[in-house]
Amino acid sequence: MYIVDKIEETFAVCEDEKKSMHDIPLEILPKEICVGDVIKKDHNDNFYIDKKETDLRKQQVINLQNQLFE
Repeated sequence: MYIVDKIEETFAVCEDEKKSMHDIPLEILPKEICVGDVIKKDHNDNFYIDKKETDLRKQQVINLQNQLFE
């Protein structure tokens, strides 16, 4: 599992579960990739966006932000 940290010209900078950073070429990622997306590999080593995990992480960030401003 990787989380897209930022998108550069030809690659996405992604963080893995061990907090290591990886430059992944955009050409092998889904075209609709966005910062904050959770991406995984399928059984054929193709990347896909895990929409459920992405939505869960985004909600967690919103909850943390709300806690800061309460």
